[in-house]
Amino acid sequence: MGAVITKGGRVIASSTNKRRYSRDAASNFAVIHAEEGAVLQVLRKPNGLQLLNGATIYVTRIKKDGTCGLAKPCPNCQALINSVGIKKVIHT
Repeated sequence: MGAVITKGGRVIASSTNKRRYSRDAASNFAVIHAEEGAVLQVLRKPNGLQLLNGATIYVTRIKKDGTCGLAKPCPNCQALINSVGIKKVIHT
């Protein structure tokens, strides 16, 4: 799963799904969705929220056999996308 955020014809962030393991136990982990990771990258930049306002996010899923799968953002990611002002979502 991957996400790319663009604005004004240029890429401003990209990310993939990631697992973050806690130091306490390998069985405890959190998943950071690609959309969340890309949004967080931009929010860390000066004027990050302004950069996201009106941006476009592309989300894709490449399956193990090389074909595209459904990559519609989950409800939590869609809420995040809406809250930061991303205007357009394009997904496979």
